[in-house]
Amino acid sequence: MDLPNKQKLLDEYKRGFYWTTKAWYGENKDYRRIGFGLFGKEGNSTIGEMSMKWHDLKYGLKDKSVPRLDVFNDAWFALSTFQDLLEVLAEVDEEDITEERFVDILLDCGFEDLTEYEFPYE
Repeated sequence: MDLPNKQKLLDEYKRGFYWTTKAWYGENKDYRRIGFGLFGKEGNSTIGEMSMKWHDLKYGLKDKSVPRLDVFNDAWFALSTFQDLLEVLAEVDEEDITEERFVDILLDCGFEDLTEYEFPYE
């Protein structure tokens, strides 16, 4: 992909995230995930979507909930545009950040909250 096409795409898409644990449809609270990526400004498409997922792990007698970044190969371009996010995550390396902390980081990096908190239909 050449640079003019990349810039055109970035002009047509916005950074966004949705917090599935807090969304009206997020019934499974054991599946903790925040999806984020580049979304069409009209809300009808994406050119790259990835997730931060939380996994409950056991370390000896202590339980830990740890985040893991999950990115499919069709979102690597989008990931490459998030250098500021990656730099902030590098600052909290090895910290077991919570969903709330990750949302704060996303907001600080200019991501828009696209979560549907309320049921949109009557």
